[in-house]
Amino acid sequence: YICDMFGRAVASRPSCLQARRSLVSHKLHTSHRVPRSSHQLLNKNLNSLGPKRSYISSSSPSTPPSLSDATVLAPILDEKQHELLVQEQKLLNEFVAILNKAEALPQDIETLKNSISQLNDLFLLVVVGEFNAGKSSFLNALLGDKYLDDGVTPTTSKIDTLRYGPRFGVTDVPASEGEERRIITLPVDWLKEISLVDTPGTNAVFRIHQQITEHFLPRADLVLWVTSVDRAFSESERMFLEQVKYYQKKVIVILSKIDILDTEAELEQIMEFIKKQFSKLSGIEPLIFPVSSRNALKSKQVLGPNKESLASKLSEDPKWVTSRFGNVESYIRNTLSEEERAWLKLRNPIGIADHLLQKYLSEVQARLEVLSEDANINRRIEKELVEYKNDMLRDYTYHLDRIDAILLKLEERGNTFLDSQITITNIMALSNAEAVKRNFEEKVIGRTVEDIEAAVNDLVDWILKKNNKQWNNVVEFIDVRTKVNQHQLLGKIHTQFDYNREGILKDLKGSADSVVATFDYKKEASHLSSSIRAGVYQTAAIEMGAVGGSILIPTLFDISGIIPAGTLAVLGLGVLPFWKQKLKSNLNSQIVELRGRLKDTLEIHFKKQMDSGVSDITENISPYTHFVKSQLEVVTVINTDLQDFKKKLELLQRDIDTAFKR
Repeated sequence: YICDMFGRAVASRPSCLQARRSLVSHKLHTSHRVPRSSHQLLNKNLNSLGPKRSYISSSSPSTPPSLSDATVLAPILDEKQHELLVQEQKLLNEFVAILNKAEALPQDIETLKNSISQLNDLFLLVVVGEFNAGKSSFLNALLGDKYLDDGVTPTTSKIDTLRYGPRFGVTDVPASEGEERRIITLPVDWLKEISLVDTPGTNAVFRIHQQITEHFLPRADLVLWVTSVDRAFSESERMFLEQVKYYQKKVIVILSKIDILDTEAELEQIMEFIKKQFSKLSGIEPLIFPVSSRNALKSKQVLGPNKESLASKLSEDPKWVTSRFGNVESYIRNTLSEEERAWLKLRNPIGIADHLLQKYLSEVQARLEVLSEDANINRRIEKELVEYKNDMLRDYTYHLDRIDAILLKLEERGNTFLDSQITITNIMALSNAEAVKRNFEEKVIGRTVEDIEAAVNDLVDWILKKNNKQWNNVVEFIDVRTKVNQHQLLGKIHTQFDYNREGILKDLKGSADSVVATFDYKKEASHLSSSIRAGVYQTAAIEMGAVGGSILIPTLFDISGIIPAGTLAVLGLGVLPFWKQKLKSNLNSQIVELRGRLKDTLEIHFKKQMDSGVSDITENISPYTHFVKSQLEVVTVINTDLQDFKKKLELLQRDIDTAFKR
């Protein structure tokens, strides 16, 4: 309100708007609240001067202000830029949700959230560089007095944030995530619009110093990289700048300690070296300010604190002129204009989002590749199980035909026996039932029982070997997929996805290895053989002695018991062919029945064993199968979300550059 009244009474419209922006910026920065009635009056008067929208919300103080209302950017932006700011906030919050779904690292999500919330803060100019490169000396010269320590040893890991305050003051901030921070307030007017940050050295003997600086780096809206002429662009500096490049930060190079050089040619040579190395690293030619911070600070201290006369005095001071410090001060205070800062402020979260997008697109692509191969393995296992069953059914026919052939030969020998024994010349021998039975067992049955048992044992061996081979195939597949964590995902981000997959594969491998390792072939073969034998003997009367007795003996006894031998001899010519045919028919029908029952019994046990083997494998791999299927669906959705976000982010970035005429 005071600004507006001042503007109406004294200033022209443009200067009033500038004064109004400064006032609003100051109010937001110092967290002073304007009374509600003043909000309303101020907005009313401001509407008569600028675009017709409210820059200070008249909502209740208990209601948290939205980003577009609360940010220090709001008074600076025009309507289109303000709209893009709101779009950026919305889009980046959508990205937070995607990263949560993708199981991103908590620190990455926190970095993104911080970048969004920092749109509410003053422009953050972060000074980085190696230990003893001259960071603190540079800041002291920039501020006009020796406010910061510039010792010769890396004694502190504190991050100093320099802000405007009516008087010098230092406040320690509670440490978080290993960071020790201090807020230093200084009566420097241009700090009302810019916050400076002094970071620990990046090549200090304490590794924590560099980690702290790297962790703080994403928050920077602009990076001032301080390097010295005595070790410009060292290897450790190159490695650190790789980190800066990932976040797409704008970097200004401060080349310090130029006062130790003897000639201008030396300086030109060093600057050319930095340009080449920097361009090679980032693809951008850097803006370089060579300075002597020591001479600049001495000039300011000697000429005194009178701000009104200091500028004119400095321009006449040879030490100040040779320090070349005026160039960097002019850049920060003039070239780095309000609009330039606003553009960089909006681009900062986009750079961070793009870095995280590339990081997690790569991670998700790696997951998709792993899961796709996992799914291929599952399909191969399923296909192999189908082929296993088909092979088993096909090869089983061979074993069944072998047993059937044994019984067909039995039938053939039986018919031959009857043809040779039931003759008119052998009438008297047929009267001796015991002799006929022994003769039948010897010439017909023979080794039939042993041959069938050998064939059944071969069948058992074949079933068990095929089943065990299938388990070994599963173990081999699992071994291959388990090694993916050691090779394909090596160096990747370990998330819950990796741990879940690794745990499931570990359990599956343990189960499969246990099946293979504890397989007792003799025990399994004995158990299966006994089961088949019991079934065969119980249902098919495979005891061949009973076959001979049940078919031949009663029939012959009937003949010999009813008809005397002499009568049989007289009638034999007519009776014997009838009985021979009857005996052959009985023998053939019993063997046909025996073959059928034996086939059915073997088939029941075979299919039971085959299905049991397939079921065991399927049941053991089912957690892995289900995990792969569900994760493949989830990760595919995440990949689609990331790809969509990438397009939206690129479009937003172009719109912001266009709105700021970049």
